[in-house]
Amino acid sequence: MIQTAAIAAVLGGPKFLKRRVTSEDELRRAVEDGFPVGVLGQLARAYAVDKTPDRRALLMAHIAPSATLKRRVRGRSLRPSESERAARLARVYAQARFAFDDDALARRFLFAPHRELGGDSPAMRAGSSSTPSSRWRRS
Repeated sequence: MIQTAAIAAVLGGPKFLKRRVTSEDELRRAVEDGFPVGVLGQLARAYAVDKTPDRRALLMAHIAPSATLKRRVRGRSLRPSESERAARLARVYAQARFAFDDDALARRFLFAPHRELGGDSPAMRAGSSSTPSSRWRRS
């Protein structure tokens, strides 16, 4: 199982999350509070789409529409639902990075279409869930 600290690192760690996240409970609370907008840049860097506008826009669109993200920059934090999608993308990247032990191989896997996913890539499938995960909800 992937460590929560690895997921937090993909999101920029304490510098960008504005808190230390080392457990699933701490990650859940950070999601519920809404991530600072700066984590989006860190997520884009992890996926290596920070310098590829088309891919960056596609990845960010799975978190929220571009107009919404522009408004969030002014508000400085994402909504919990947007934070949940960002956390899901960070988790998928951290898992691929752990499995391949190489950033380039992990990214290649994450952006390659897979027959098992109906031709989608794991990165796009991870960001496209239309039903919120119960992982972040309190019982």
